[in-house]
Amino acid sequence: MVKSSEVDESPNHFMVLDAISRRINSLDKIVVSTKLQKDLVELILNDLLTQRLIVKSEKKGLFFGRKKTQMGITETGIKLLNAKKRELEQKRLEMQQSYDNGDGTRLQSYMNANRTWIPLMLFSGIMDMMFFTSMMSFMGLGINPMESAILGGGGGTGNSQDAGSS
Repeated sequence: MVKSSEVDESPNHFMVLDAISRRINSLDKIVVSTKLQKDLVELILNDLLTQRLIVKSEKKGLFFGRKKTQMGITETGIKLLNAKKRELEQKRLEMQQSYDNGDGTRLQSYMNANRTWIPLMLFSGIMDMMFFTSMMSFMGLGINPMESAILGGGGGTGNSQDAGSS
């Protein structure tokens, strides 16, 4: 069983929880939308079920009586997800303020402290892609593979080398 504090520190858990809150409720659809590996999503779903942040239900399929497993978010899950989104929105505002003021050192420290949460911020719409890529360009940093997957392309992994060749 995963402790609540461990779930609270896992961006992937929140990405799956956010997907379920948006009615992306089957394992395969969650894998596609979050771009996480299927076995990892299965482990996360089990953790979220154990924590009672989601519920599992089975619906009868249309063909050959096959059952279809679907996930739904509980009220506790909604409260936890909304609290995390508010926290991340505050962090995004701090990054935006540093960016707007041209304070690269402060922005760099915010990015380093919150880098693991960036994919969730992009996935849930807390941070838009234009602002994220502008920040990365401003600091001369490359995009890691998870962020690149969330942005929707394979060409973003080497931005720090590409920036100087233009």
